[in-house]
Parts: sequence; C-alpha cells; structure tokens
Amino acid sequence: MTQTGARSVTCRPFRYDRGFFRAMSIATIQQLPWNRIHEAAPRAGIYSWYYEPYIGDYDVDKTICDVKQLKDHNDVAGAAGLLRSFLQQNLLSYFRQDPYQVELKGPLKPRHVGSADHDQDVSASVIERLLEDPERLRPLRDVLKQSTPYFASPLYVGMSDCLRTRLLRHKHLIHQFRGQSVAINVENSFADEEAGFAYRIAHRRIPPDRLFVVTCEIPSVSSLNVDAENLLNRIFYPILGRN
Repeated sequence: MTQTGARSVTCRPFRYDRGFFRAMSIATIQQLPWNRIHEAAPRAGIYSWYYEPYIGDYDVDKTICDVKQLKDHNDVAGAAGLLRSFLQQNLLSYFRQDPYQVELKGPLKPRHVGSADHDQDVSASVIERLLEDPERLRPLRDVLKQSTPYFASPLYVGMSDCLRTRLLRHKHLIHQFRGQSVAINVENSFADEEAGFAYRIAHRRIPPDRLFVVTCEIPSVSSLNVDAENLLNRIFYPILGRN
C-alpha cells in the first residue's frame, strides 16, 4: 500500500490475501481416507498423516471372554497380563517412539553413551478398572477409534508443491515396503524422507486402510508452505516424522 509522503517498501513477494486465509478452514482443508488419496488437490500445501486406532469385534470379544475365564480361575495376574499385552499389541505398539541415542558427560566425570528405549506401558489404574469390569473394553475401544485427528498428534507432517503427487508417492512406497520382508536400517538407508516414513509404516505393521491424511492448500509463493511445515514439525514432533 502506498501512502502520501511515505515510501512504499515491499518486504516479500507474497501478497497477503485476507479472503484466502478467511476461507482456508472451510474451502482448502480436506480429510481423505486411504482409498481416496488420489482426490488430493494438485496444488501446493501442507499435509499430515494420521492412524485411526482400530480393534476388531472378534479380538475384543475374545479378550473379554479370556479375562473373565482367568478371573473365574482366580488367575488375576494372568488376566492383568493378558489385558496389558492386548493393549500393547493392538494400540500402543503403533505409537512407540524410536530409541534415542544419548550421551551423558560432565567435568571430570566418566562419559556414558548408549540407546534409550521408549518406556511405554499401560497405566496400572487402567488395568485395574478393566479387570473389575472387562466389558469397559468395548466403549473404550469406540472412544479411541473416534479420537483422531481431534485428540491425536500426526504421524508425519510434510509439504509439497503438488499435494496429490506427493501423497500418491507416499501410498506407492508404503505398498512397496509392505511387500518386502528384509529389515532395513532406516537411518543409513534413506536420504529420501518419504521412503523413511513409508518404511516405518510398513515396519510397524500399521494397517494402511486405517491411515488417513489431512491436507491444507497454501500458496507456495514465498515458501509459505515450507515455513508452516517447519513450525508444525517443531510443535507436534510427529512420531514418524523427519525429526
């Protein structure tokens, strides 16, 4: 904007469009399930992948029945172990953080290095309440199923100058790695971040049909999509993200 007696200065080539950003939450944010990834806009923007927790009716029914039988035989410890194992295998294992490489040192102190694993366990109070009433597992399963994306951190946040092309590549790579049985050292093998993400999805055996993506169209002019992706990764630290 030019003002009388003032000097007009253009700081960046991007022209701020209030109308675009006012409509962004309505017109340009899209949620797409796995079988509709091809419907992503062929335009620039940011995207985030989510996993929708799912535990089938058969597994829930069988676990409830087995827990009740163990309790009837006064094997409370066995029932608690079964519930803990069930939740670990069907829920927590998909969200387990990769180990950290740590180093501890101090002035005139020994130096310690090594790998620190994610200590991921089910709260004892949750197990106690499920032991008391195993049927609680059904409504708990339903709540968890509907929790994403509203209560979830994304698995991965990225950006692209063409959302459709990038997301279809993700999908192709996930299919490709699911068909491989050889373990790969991700850190040493993938300079391509997309390949690293796809491998981790396959390695964790995350069911692709439970994945969905949220996209937001943002002009690539002046790298606005790059800045948004950069900050989102530092706010949410996606489990399978590049950081």
